[in-house]
Amino acid sequence: MQKTTRGAGGSDAALPFEKMKLKELRTSKNISIPRLSELTGIPVRTLEDIQKRGDCLVSNAAKIALALGVSLDELCA
Repeated sequence: MQKTTRGAGGSDAALPFEKMKLKELRTSKNISIPRLSELTGIPVRTLEDIQKRGDCLVSNAAKIALALGVSLDELCA
């Protein structure tokens, strides 16, 4: 996952962070990527990329953590 800060324009800026455990948590809860997309509003392709890279914007990580019922710390541990 990537930490983000708000820049002058108010957009998320990405910073390096530890690798997310998206696939592990998602599969343990039997949630498919398409279903996670429905729950978060994040496009399937973006979720696939996040899972592959292991990082994302904090705004997306917060949506994912909420949908999976875990804390950001659990998602990013």
